[in-house]
Formats: sequence, structure tokens, C-alpha cells
Amino acid sequence: MMDAFRPPAPLKFSIGNVKEKWRKWRQELENYLLATEKDECADKIKIAILLNLLGSEGLEIFNTFKFEPPESQKNYSEVLKKFEEYCSPRQNVVYERYKFFSCVQQEGQAIECYVTQLRTLASTCEFEEQENGLIRDRIVLGIRDNGLKERLLRESGLGLEKAIEIVRAAETSREQLRSMKEETAATVNSVKRNRRQNQPKQLSKSTSAKSVNSKNIHEMKVPENELDIYIDSVTEKVQENELNSDSMNKNVEIVSETWYKSVTLNSNDTYFEVDFKLDTGAEVNILPLYVLNIVKVKPKLSETNLSLTAYGNFKLKPEGTIIINCSTSKLKNIPLQFYVVNVKSKPILGLKGCLELKLIERIDAIECSKISKNELIKQYKDVFTGTGEFPDEPYHITLKDNAIPVIHPPRRVLQALQPKLKETLDKLEKEKIGSKVNKPTDWVQRLVIVEKPNGNLRLCLDPRDLNKVIKREHYQIPSADDIISRLEGKKIFSVVDLKDGFWHVPLDEVSSEICTFNTPFGRCKFNKMPFGIASAPEIFQKRNQKLFGDIEGVEIYFDDIIVAGNDEASHDAIMSKVLERARSVNLKLNPDKLQYRVSEVKFGVPNTVISDNIPFNSYIYKKFANDWDFNYAFISPDYSPSNGMVERAVGIAKGIMRKAKEDRKDYFVGLMEYRNIPISGLNLSPAQIMFNRRLKTKLPISNKLLNAELFNNIREKLIMKQNIQKFYYDKTAHPLSEFNQKENVRILNFKNKTWEPAEIVSKHKLHPRSYLVKDQFGKILRHNRKHIRKLNTPFNIETNPNDEIINTSQSDSEVTLNS
Repeated sequence: MMDAFRPPAPLKFSIGNVKEKWRKWRQELENYLLATEKDECADKIKIAILLNLLGSEGLEIFNTFKFEPPESQKNYSEVLKKFEEYCSPRQNVVYERYKFFSCVQQEGQAIECYVTQLRTLASTCEFEEQENGLIRDRIVLGIRDNGLKERLLRESGLGLEKAIEIVRAAETSREQLRSMKEETAATVNSVKRNRRQNQPKQLSKSTSAKSVNSKNIHEMKVPENELDIYIDSVTEKVQENELNSDSMNKNVEIVSETWYKSVTLNSNDTYFEVDFKLDTGAEVNILPLYVLNIVKVKPKLSETNLSLTAYGNFKLKPEGTIIINCSTSKLKNIPLQFYVVNVKSKPILGLKGCLELKLIERIDAIECSKISKNELIKQYKDVFTGTGEFPDEPYHITLKDNAIPVIHPPRRVLQALQPKLKETLDKLEKEKIGSKVNKPTDWVQRLVIVEKPNGNLRLCLDPRDLNKVIKREHYQIPSADDIISRLEGKKIFSVVDLKDGFWHVPLDEVSSEICTFNTPFGRCKFNKMPFGIASAPEIFQKRNQKLFGDIEGVEIYFDDIIVAGNDEASHDAIMSKVLERARSVNLKLNPDKLQYRVSEVKFGVPNTVISDNIPFNSYIYKKFANDWDFNYAFISPDYSPSNGMVERAVGIAKGIMRKAKEDRKDYFVGLMEYRNIPISGLNLSPAQIMFNRRLKTKLPISNKLLNAELFNNIREKLIMKQNIQKFYYDKTAHPLSEFNQKENVRILNFKNKTWEPAEIVSKHKLHPRSYLVKDQFGKILRHNRKHIRKLNTPFNIETNPNDEIINTSQSDSEVTLNS
């Protein structure tokens, strides 16, 4: 009965997090005892099973335990308690709390990930009843969004669940607003105007706001002195004789969060600062009358026939309007119209005011923090370093009864490879993968040396005679079709490769002597399964399948372990199980062949990827490039030198298709003829380059010209052609002069195609043809030297140490395919 269930592997007490490994191992043990119906056995039987499954290391630890009284060592619960105490050393609570109180939300880390991290840290801090309250405090103090932090501090009776709900709602709304750009009639911070000419008689102009919230808004009656104004619509009364007035509808998508900004107002040379509530859902700017009374400003108000409508259709009549110059840290003296109301409410800057003062320019989107490939390797450093071994018994090579031993002489090895071979043999002996042989043996194999791309040597046996007499253990190897069919519906993949896969299988002494081989430095033998043995693939597949085959979402193909999940969460859970299993049984993985968290598995990684139309500040793309360890270069869609070749090819194809359509012919015939035309300066057509022959078309051609012919050095000829073009171009081209720091220049505004004043900040460190410049609004931009001109008229630009570098759409336009 016990053979039908897989027992837990022996526990390695000297490697990794012993406390966590013991917790998981004990759970596996309890499941095993329950499955084999041994959970009701006598204590001495369960103790014997426990010590047997723990292995020799666990037995040695058991022998060191002191039991009081001595009879308690026969009590199964007492033995488990002793192992629990051994695997759970006393923790330093002060240090654990230090880690908890130092934990802050990382850039791009979602609230769920942050709370999980805090709960994990709090579990070892012994907070007891205060745990939820301290986690709440850490959330309020540790989140990155200062506006959201201020909102949490204003909440009365804030509990842990409420704090998480508020932060989660803020993150969700930001993500929803970002994803609804093309799904809704209006976008955040934008207004859609629909003008209708010659409409029937209208008695009013109306402006309405649409809320992102899908719940219905119920009508509420709010006392005037307690109103926190949120302007939903503005209604202007007009005369009856205005029959042909235009109807203007404004749809504004409301940002679910508001924040505050201090703005300096100037009324009749009286300066005063007011903290405005930024509200993109409001159509007008609101200034309460009590603010003007506090600063003792009595401006002349202009009459207005507008009425303001808040949620619930609550009407409010303004005292009048006033135009006041407003200034921020970036803009000075911007005239804005305010509606003065006699209520005790917060001053409000509406959508138009926020746009004119440039206070709403960025939408933050937060994504769940993902562990990178390098971080994963660092976290499981013990799994990705060293030499591993399967926990099973050493493999015995079984020979047929009629086997006749064969001794082969050594192969000659090139003199240049002999030092590398000697170094490799010494390394194998040091790692106990191989050893020297100093006694006679019946079998001696030839050695095959294969040089890897990285310069190292792979040593394989050439056991042709031995393989003929080996009894194989037939085991079904899955085909590619079998694996692909089981991966249907999966979206996220990883592939881990067992480092020196076959060397994970130990050999017994007899089999090791059978694998003796000759070298120029004497005879050696393999202590682990060598490459080339006929039974090796099936033995390796069988043992690998035994260790990882029970994990759902894992496919085994020899030394490759494929991890597949429907989403990132399920993939990460499976990946964690695989790595923990590898750690528990002392298997080693190859970090250089790790393919982690990809949507499709590919072979080979380029050194540089030249990409078009990707945001220059894309965090996801930068992280992707870092994970896959490649450099990337951007090509601007507006930079003609980098796109001219493609545009020319598209133009030729369109011309051929247009001509074929006019003549009512098949345009594929025309494209085929074009592929037969030789390339200027190369004397070879695209068809010859690709197929080593011309294509047969409807045009008459000699059969001899259709014969295949091998063309060499095509790439060199193309490069030579490009170099010739570059030579003639450089005859009239000269390098542009460089700029100095703080030099006044003009930069090209790509939106309106005008040249605007700016100031040089510095030269870009990585791209020598790019400069960081500060525009007239104080923003730091990155421009190519081609789009910067000298300016002799000096001007001043206000410096802000917190300025953010913004890439223009032509930031990397200097990258071309031909340079």
C-alpha cells in the first residue's frame, strides 16, 4: 500500500531556510501517513517512519536530542516537538521590527503586493493584537502617492480594511481611466465639443458632466452653509429672441480623486496665496466670498446670469465674476475667470483652469511589482550554483549476458586543446564527477571532445560497442505534440534547464568502471552518468519526471522543465514550487539558459533590438530588455533617414498593385517580376539572394539561367555598397558643432513645427548626438542635435530641481540602420 504513494524526500537541514522547509516537509509527512493509513499506528512505528524518511542527517540530529524524562523519546509528539524546536531558532525581534518599519512601497508595486509583504514581515515581529493597527500605519506612511497619503490622514476612524480599500480603489480607478481612453466618448483631462448649426429654438445652453462611477446618483438636499461645491453643470439663461444660438455639449470624464495646489492670486496689486481643490469635473473656477474678505480685497464683480448646479440638482446663484491673474511655480500671471459664491466651501479650480495652469498633465498607472530574472536567480542562488544530484539510488548499467568487453585506444587530441582538456579533467575530478583509474578494467571507451560556443569543453563517451549490449529501461518520452496539446490555453511560460543534466545521475562502482575512457593523460572514469550512454535519456527522463511530474502546470522534456500558467499569479505559484522542490532535493539549474516569464519560448537573444514606435520612457519595455539582457535602440517614425528605405519599398509595391488593378491583372505576377530584378550595385536579385536562383515567370528566359547557383559573401557586398554610398554622402556632410552647458538655443516643437527658446542642461551620457535641454516652461526634454539651433538672444528659465526628464518623439532619431 505504501508503494503506491510518493514519500517525502529526505530533508536537507544544512541548506536554505530550515524553518520553512521543515514546515512543508512535516505537512507532506502528515499527508503521507494519512494516505498510507499509518496515522493511527503506534508511536514507535510512526517514529521509525519519521526517522527513516528524514534520512541519515535527520537521524544524526535525533541522536543529539536530550529527552526529559528519557521515556518521552518514545512519544511521537515529543519527537516532533524536538525537531520543531531545532528547526525554529529564536529570532531577533528588534531586527524583525526594524525590517517591518523600514518597508515602503516600491515603484510600480500594487497595494495587494505591498500588504502581503507587510503581513509577511509582521508575522515574525510578535505584534499580537496590535498587528492590524501597525500594518495600517505602515500603509499610510509607506505608500508612494503623497496625495493619497494626505487623504488617508484626513480619514477618521481609519481601519486596516478601509485603508486597503481606499488605496485599492484609487489604483483601480487610475487603471480603468487609462484603459478607457478609446472606449468612452471623453477622456480624462479632455473636452469633446459638438457644435450644431441652425438648430431649433433653444432657451438655454447646458453643460453636463459624466461620472466614471457606474452607480446612479440620487438627488440630495444639502444646506447651503454645509455645501462642499462640486459643480456638475452650468446653466446660462438667454432671451427668447435668441432663436439660432449654437448648442454646445461638453462631456467631461471625472477623475475620481482630487488634490490640492497652492496658487498665488493678484488682484489690484494685492498678492495672496489660496489652496485650491483641483477638480477636473468642474466646468468653472469657484472662489468663495469669505476668501476675499479675509485678505481684505474688495474687487468690482461683474454681473452674471449663470446659475451653478451641484449634484442632486442643487442650484447656487453666484455673486458675480472676477478675472484674477494666477501664478504657479512654472507659470506667471495667467488670467482666469472665477465665479464668486457666498458659501463656506473650498476654492475650486475647474477643468479649464487646471489645463491653463498646466496642473493636470500626468496620469499615474501602477502595476504589480514583478520579480526580475536576476532577482529570481539571486533569491535562489543555492539552486543556480554548484553541482546537483538526484536523491535516488545510484544507477546500475545492466549488460546483456553475451556482452564481450572492448578496450579502445585513446583518440589523438589537438595540441591546442590539450591544456583545456587537462583543465576540464581536473575540474571533473575536483567536483567528483570523474576520477582517475589506476587498475585494469574490462571496458575502455573512446572520448569525444566538443567545444561549446563559450569556449568550454563538453566531454562525451563514444560507447558504440557498449551501447549494443546495454539493457535499456524503456520509458515513454513525450513528443512535442503531446507537450503542446497540454499547454493549450496557457499564456505565461518559463523554461528552466538542469545544469549538466545527465551528471545529476550517480553511477554505482561497477557501472562507473564500465564508463572508463582513455585520454592523453591516462585513464579516467565517470562517477556520474556520461553523455552518450544508450539508456541515459530514458533514465534521466524517468527520474526527472518522478521529482517534478506531480506539479500541475509543469512539463518535463529531458533536462528542460517547462512552467506554464494561465496568468502571472498561477505561473509564479508553479515556478515557486519547482524551485523549492529543486532546492529540497539538491538539484541545480542553469542560470544562463533560464527563460523566465515569457509569452512564448524562443531560442537565442539578440545583442541589440532596433524598435519603432515604442514609448521612450516605457518602464515595461526597459524591464523587458533588462530581463532578457539586450540593448535597445529606438527609431523615430518622423525621422526620414531611418524609414526612407521602407517607405520606398512600400511605394514600389503600391505602384505595382495599382498598375495590376488598372490592367485587371494578378498583382502577384508583378511582384514576382520585381523580385527578379537585380539590385543596383549588387548584380543579384532578391530571389537570387534568398533562393540562389532566379524565379520562373511569364517572361521568356533560358533554362540555364534558372539553374541554382551558390552566391557567397552577399552580406559583405551589401556592406560595401552601403560604404560607397556613405563615402559620397560624407563628401558634403560635416559634423555639427557641440553646445556648452547653459547655452541659449532654439529647439524644434514637433507639434506645431516651430522653433522655441531653450537652454542646454547637459550632453546625454549614452547617446552622444542627444542633449538634455530645458524649455521655456522649465521642463527638461531630450533632443537630437539635428533639432537644436543656436540662439544669440539670452533669456532666463526658472530652475526646478524636481524637474522630470521627458523624451520627445524624436529622441533617438539618430539611430539608423545604415550607420
